[in-house]
Amino acid sequence: MTGQRPGRVGDSPIPGAGVYADDATAAISATGHGEDFLRSVFAKDLADRIRHLGLDAREALTTSLQHLHERIGGYGGAIAIDHAGRCAAGTTTPRMLHGWIEHGGPTRTGVEPPPVPPAP
Repeated sequence: MTGQRPGRVGDSPIPGAGVYADDATAAISATGHGEDFLRSVFAKDLADRIRHLGLDAREALTTSLQHLHERIGGYGGAIAIDHAGRCAAGTTTPRMLHGWIEHGGPTRTGVEPPPVPPAP
């Protein structure tokens, strides 16, 4: 996020909230209003969706961001790489810088991943 005090780290780097990695599920890094990610245990929620529901990175990220947004109005985004090497980026904000190289293929970068669709 822009406009933060120099040196501010926030709550997002806390394991389970804004960062999580597990060989059986995914590697996840989130950014945004850290308190929202902390309250929802966002990164662990995303990993659990991969493990227990069999979702890939994109499906799990989309549903976790919807949950974050609907439950507490969470503001931010994340990038995830699942155990099969599939990558995804998503956000509840208008823009988020992101990039990856999937399976040694072409470099993918962007500023505006698809935002989370509104709840039906």
